[in-house]
Amino acid sequence: MKKCMPKRSLIILLISVFTIYVYGQDKSSEREIPSLKKVFEKNFLIGSGAMHPKKYLSERYFPLIIKNYNTLTINTFYPAIIHPKEGLFRWKDSDYAIEFAVKNNLKIRGHVLVWHKEGIGGQWMLKDSSGVSLGRDAALAKMKEHIQTIAKRYRGKVWAWDVVNEAVDVKEVDNIKKCLLKEVIGPDYIEKAFLYAHEADPEAKLFYNDFNECNPRKREAIFKLIKSLLEKGIPVSGLGMQMHTTLERPSIEELEKAIELYSKLGIDIHITEMDIDMNPEGNLTVFTDELNRKQAERYKEIFSVFKKYNKFIKAVYTWGIDDSLTWLKDNKSQKRANWPLLFDENLEPKAAFWSIVN
Repeated sequence: MKKCMPKRSLIILLISVFTIYVYGQDKSSEREIPSLKKVFEKNFLIGSGAMHPKKYLSERYFPLIIKNYNTLTINTFYPAIIHPKEGLFRWKDSDYAIEFAVKNNLKIRGHVLVWHKEGIGGQWMLKDSSGVSLGRDAALAKMKEHIQTIAKRYRGKVWAWDVVNEAVDVKEVDNIKKCLLKEVIGPDYIEKAFLYAHEADPEAKLFYNDFNECNPRKREAIFKLIKSLLEKGIPVSGLGMQMHTTLERPSIEELEKAIELYSKLGIDIHITEMDIDMNPEGNLTVFTDELNRKQAERYKEIFSVFKKYNKFIKAVYTWGIDDSLTWLKDNKSQKRANWPLLFDENLEPKAAFWSIVN
């Protein structure tokens, strides 16, 4: 007569089998990992930024991009890169990125047409060869050529443009950042940039994009800037809230107040560059289980806010795809360990990924 397995042993065996089944499966399989664009299809478009052929637009990332996203922010348009000197436009990277996105039915955001840090593609647009500042009219003509040459080339393909990036500075009396653009053209360079872009592509959505957008003083300044532009009839379609965050800032209260304020403008809101800086002090070297858990909780609470306000938020983008290429890990000003995104360096979904899909 066969002996029956003791009840306790049977329970342990069943638990072991269940554990192996749930956690031992290949988490990277197409069957197991949900698609972000399907998860959020009733809420907003979901995408990734920092898309560049030398970075994320490579075969390593293609399957993950196509499966998860329905929109991309392509950042091959920094003026100093695409238009480094008068008469020279470097189209190769942009053409490649646009072709990939169009082929895979991905809505395209273009980043960025005008940014003070790039000097409108180099100081040659604002100064002559001897370093003397051009007059306002000459500088405006060069800025117009720059914007419209790019916008016309991709008209009908680029769905939305970050026309002006990071122009607000609350330390200035007029809240417009001190820069060569403002010095040579005047603070209305912002207005002109939007008018030139709209003239080149009347169907494209045109955005103002900025960081620290939840800070009380800065959110008021951003709100006043866009409100004044709209009152003048300037064709601003939306606001890009970058959302470079930490585990503590902005608070959920600050985030909600910012969205509620911006929603009064009656324009679209895009979350354009979201990531969570996990090592702001630069003193960490290991992504511990505790950090992993905290990051997941943070992503979950932030995405819960996005879903709450999806009447106004039309698209959400992380700034990059995985932790291996994040700007927070390696750029000109810093080299430090960081793990800010939804996928790890092996393109495996992190706890943060599961927290927002579940």
